Amino acid sequence: MFVLSFFYLYLSPHTLSLSLILSCPLPPQGLESCLKGPDNYNSQVLIEATVIALTKLQPLLNKDSPMHKAVFWVAVAVLQLDELNLYSAGTALLEQNLHTLDSLRVFNDKSPEEVFMEIRHPLEWHCKQMDHFVGLNFSSNFNFALVGHLLKGYRHPSPTTVARTVRILHTLLALVGKHLNCDKFEVNSQSVAYLAGQFQSQSYTLTPLTHTLC
Repeated sequence: MFVLSFFYLYLSPHTLSLSLILSCPLPPQGLESCLKGPDNYNSQVLIEATVIALTKLQPLLNKDSPMHKAVFWVAVAVLQLDELNLYSAGTALLEQNLHTLDSLRVFNDKSPEEVFMEIRHPLEWHCKQMDHFVGLNFSSNFNFALVGHLLKGYRHPSPTTVARTVRILHTLLALVGKHLNCDKFEVNSQSVAYLAGQFQSQSYTLTPLTHTLC
């Protein structure tokens, strides 16, 4: 799917260095599958393997690596795909990304929106296609667009993925309040989207999804 093309374009130049850090090869077939999209079962497995490798890689990257912030958009792109296994892998990638950046104190002075929209500029052409494809506009409202992707996690058949989705929303609440020095449950223009997402959790978990995420 075209929305994952930046995944391929961004990661391809780094494949060798990533493989050395991981002590195992990142399969070029996986990156090519990210460019084409999950057109069959084998390509889905390759994309999932690549996403899992990225998840394990993040804590090992140099703290100044530009990949830390860019990986967020890779995770978002994976979340928009209507594949259960890929969605689960995408939430794991997103959770690790938020925790890694938080440990680097990236959010002490900037909100998640400021951090990620800044790194989005080189990827804007691809990200705008993603926004159009899923009907969620990060440029208009970053926080509600992100929650829109995460709400699907409440309907995932895997309890692990549902629990991870809840953790991610709690993490985001804490992060949007960090640079404002306020309680994570304080209502403000940035936290209201994540608070609304948590209110939706009970109704979504009452109707678990078995076949599709849409």
